[in-house]
Amino acid sequence: DRTNKNRLTLTPAGVLYYDFFQDFKHSLKSTENMAKEASGHRKSTFRIGIVEGWSFIHFIRICRKYFKDNLPDVEPEFEAHSFQELRSRLKSAELDMILCLGASAGLDVADVVTIKSAIFMARDNPLAVRGFELNELKNEPLYILPSEETPMFKDINKDFFFAHHFRPQVIIEKPNRASINLDILSGRGYAFGDVWSYQYYSD
Repeated sequence: DRTNKNRLTLTPAGVLYYDFFQDFKHSLKSTENMAKEASGHRKSTFRIGIVEGWSFIHFIRICRKYFKDNLPDVEPEFEAHSFQELRSRLKSAELDMILCLGASAGLDVADVVTIKSAIFMARDNPLAVRGFELNELKNEPLYILPSEETPMFKDINKDFFFAHHFRPQVIIEKPNRASINLDILSGRGYAFGDVWSYQYYSD
């Protein structure tokens, strides 16, 4: 109601509504506090899978800080597995998200980052010591992982070498990254990968 002195006051019905919502506001806050106590402030987890062989410590620290600053009630958890195992755990809801290279059939995929490619060979390999052109690798064995282990890896390999007008002559499949490293560190051959690989920080 507006009075003669141009003041506004609540109507009798307005007073009733005002009192009701004031009480409601206090009750809601009290209920929220009781609910938090009842749940014991339990954090939920967000499970992220990464491919074995990636050096991910830097990323994990950034990720943990992001969750802490923006999603304090959610704790990120990380697991490293082969790509096939990651796929399986994602499908069975044991993981919420996986990070992998390239698209893969049957998965909802979002591009999140571009990763630089790299050629890996032993630091003391004569080619590495003096420097080389890509076509000088034609007689060197290229070590790769099995298709079932990294189904998109051969396509990434092909795309890279095709873009550089180079075709590897000797391709040897190895069961895992550790086996590839053993051959490379003995001074023979090379592998293709990315700068997130732990190989990038080794000899």
